[in-house]
Amino acid sequence: MKIYLAGPINSSGSLIKNINHFNKVAKALRVQGHEVYNPVEFNDVNREYSAYIRRAINILYDCDFDTLMLIGDWHTSKGVSIETMIADILGIKIERYEE
Repeated sequence: MKIYLAGPINSSGSLIKNINHFNKVAKALRVQGHEVYNPVEFNDVNREYSAYIRRAINILYDCDFDTLMLIGDWHTSKGVSIETMIADILGIKIERYEE
């Protein structure tokens, strides 16, 4: 399955803690055989927020994901709100990662 991870990076808790969480979840899903897009691997977390959102929208649109996987305190992130709206419009299944 081709999975896009969506969760707070800067909006909830510690940046380092959130990055570590993304990496932990990505690793666990890859071990299960999934292809995982982990935004912290491909984005400069210090870049301007609007640039990050533009990139996220383009990646969701262009990369034919099966699932958008919600992780961590996803409900606290306005970026995740945008990503889930786009995924819903594109017909990408939305699931919550169970830890």
